[in-house]
Amino acid sequence: MIGVVERQLPTPRQPFTLAAMSTVTSWIPVAHLWEKFDFNPFTGQLILKRTGTPITLRGRAQIQFGYRGDKIVTSAGRAIYAWCTGAWPEPTVDHIDRNPFNNRFWNLRPATYREQVQNTRAFKGGIEETPQGWRVRPLINGKRTNCGSFATKAEAQKAYVIATGAVA
Repeated sequence: MIGVVERQLPTPRQPFTLAAMSTVTSWIPVAHLWEKFDFNPFTGQLILKRTGTPITLRGRAQIQFGYRGDKIVTSAGRAIYAWCTGAWPEPTVDHIDRNPFNNRFWNLRPATYREQVQNTRAFKGGIEETPQGWRVRPLINGKRTNCGSFATKAEAQKAYVIATGAVA
């Protein structure tokens, strides 16, 4: 066993529905995962101890298992991160290489939802190319701010750094 994990009981206000996945799975002791599953670090697969077969991930890369009569559904990445570290990642886990089916431990990191969005191919970071040039619209204090259009990408990046105070 990796370590000792105390049993965490839910508070009366904690939901028992699958809508709030992070709060539901955070009260499940990681020792329960260790009892039900083994983990192969070379393939990134959870193996069901009862049958010795790896869990096949389809669709949204989620697993489900029972805990005290409840059916728990969580992402395989969260379960594997919890299995390896002994603690549930809060609020979620991100795949560094953007592949939700690559659940090797080196590819998982705890992340906020914003960090997850920034690790997508669609994330533009506030700079986008338009037919007229490059437009800078960074998110500052939760509000989209228009900083104007620029002829080159380098000028737009400089304006973005100045507007957000980011380190170049």
